[in-house]
Amino acid sequence: MPHAVHIHYGEEARHECPTPGRDDDGDRMLSASEGGPAYGPIVASLTTSGTVGPENALELGLFSTAPGGVMDYRHGGIVGADTVGDIRDREGVVVVHGVDHDHDGTYGFGPGASELDPSLPREGTDVAACGVLR
Repeated sequence: MPHAVHIHYGEEARHECPTPGRDDDGDRMLSASEGGPAYGPIVASLTTSGTVGPENALELGLFSTAPGGVMDYRHGGIVGADTVGDIRDREGVVVVHGVDHDHDGTYGFGPGASELDPSLPREGTDVAACGVLR
């Protein structure tokens, strides 16, 4: 299954990864909106084709499926000088989305729809992994 991967940061963000304590509704799943205050808005989408801006953030078919658990990402010119400066200032956070909560091999609507786009399953947009860029 594809994993949407983004670089996030913003003026209102804390520039950090969310902790399990951010699970505001107590469902033991960390949604993108629960994690958002920690890492901020999307500034780059690490797509395998097409553009890399936030406009493709939810186009799951444009992201790697990480075959064998490995993601080898290559896409020329993904970030501009401003983004590089913000990353150097430790304001960039990379977030991997997509969690198969019910382990059925697909992103399903079992836990509900994504709060980012109700046409997508929540499993496809929940936070799977996160790291602050240094």
